[in-house]
Amino acid sequence: IAKLIVWGVDREQAIARMRQALLGTHIIGLHTNVDFLYRLMTNDAFVNADLDTGLIEKNHDTLFPEATETPAKALAYAAVAHLARHGLKHSRGAKNAPTSYIDPWASADYWRARQGEGTTITVEDGDVEHQLRIQERARDEWILDINGTEHNIAWEVDTAEGGHFDIKLALDGVLSQGKVVLEDEDLYLYTQDGQTLLRLPNFLAHAGEGDDVGGGGLTAPMPGKVINILVNVGDKVEAGDVLLVMEAMKMEHSITADEGGTVEELFFAVGDQVTEGVELIKLTVES
Repeated sequence: IAKLIVWGVDREQAIARMRQALLGTHIIGLHTNVDFLYRLMTNDAFVNADLDTGLIEKNHDTLFPEATETPAKALAYAAVAHLARHGLKHSRGAKNAPTSYIDPWASADYWRARQGEGTTITVEDGDVEHQLRIQERARDEWILDINGTEHNIAWEVDTAEGGHFDIKLALDGVLSQGKVVLEDEDLYLYTQDGQTLLRLPNFLAHAGEGDDVGGGGLTAPMPGKVINILVNVGDKVEAGDVLLVMEAMKMEHSITADEGGTVEELFFAVGDQVTEGVELIKLTVES
């Protein structure tokens, strides 16, 4: 249990300070009533001191709004945080972003996604999965595709330790600022709109989960490119042996054998592009 207390010379100032304090209250890993309290601080009846024991019941719909579709802005913050986690902290001023907002000279560690290919990102909001694709169409012009709808995007990120990112965002020319905290696969977003909890699934971390103990196929945990195959059909392998190397998200990922066995079939060659979930190698597992 925690209390948040503010002081003001009058009710109006105290409410204003409480709103600001609630916006700055970031609690990770727990479900809290911070968003409810902020909605209460902006409720007309509460602000005007029109108070009685039926306040919450009479204002239920505004204090407890129904869930809506994930805002494009929240998904854009998730995409930027994902890129920042992999080293891309600045867009260097995309189309429609004022130069005063995105400093084109601010980044000395510029990392460029393959022009024309872009980066695919999966973001989950509860049971709803969103497919994002961000790419640089031209020098300093970035496009974010959210479930098939394109947006112009520019950003600048200040990185703190422990997966904390302060982000300046320009989405379709509309400017905003927010803070993102990444805890493993959980993404906590804090903006003037309140707190949003999303998820950036790590497919590599869950590769092989749910596979039958008897062995069989080894699948691609995410879209990527086969850059090396270390085994041939008929080879004997042991648990933990690296069988194949993929490149995805500008990183190399090793596909290893969960158990000892014999390579029965190779489904791809070096240089092939593969999609998420496709079978890469078939093993006959030793009994």
